[in-house]
Amino acid sequence: MQIAKADAGDLLQLAEGAFARERDPWANAANAAALVFESELPKTMIGLNLTHQAGATREVLERVQALPGAPARAVADWMVFFGSRYERVFGRFAPPVHDPCTVALLIDPEVMTLTAGRSGTAT
Repeated sequence: MQIAKADAGDLLQLAEGAFARERDPWANAANAAALVFESELPKTMIGLNLTHQAGATREVLERVQALPGAPARAVADWMVFFGSRYERVFGRFAPPVHDPCTVALLIDPEVMTLTAGRSGTAT
């Protein structure tokens, strides 16, 4: 597995999973992550240590707020929600942008340094 790192510091290895059905014992984040990590497919993980450094700015929020439509309003609301909490806790408005980090790596593989690593999950 390759792991994207912003620096040689902490590498927080978390897998995120989202499944709607709570009653299904296999429909939870830990089991979903296990299926991914145990597969033979090549994987690249972008850890929270990197995605939390790539926060959106107020200018980005303003650009999203200027977009028409319900999806743009939802994203703007999320940015306001998380941005205000980051501002309260860390002293700066910078909601993390996890998914855009993945898109950035797909567009330009030079934007991140990838290193070989190992990760897994306890289920």
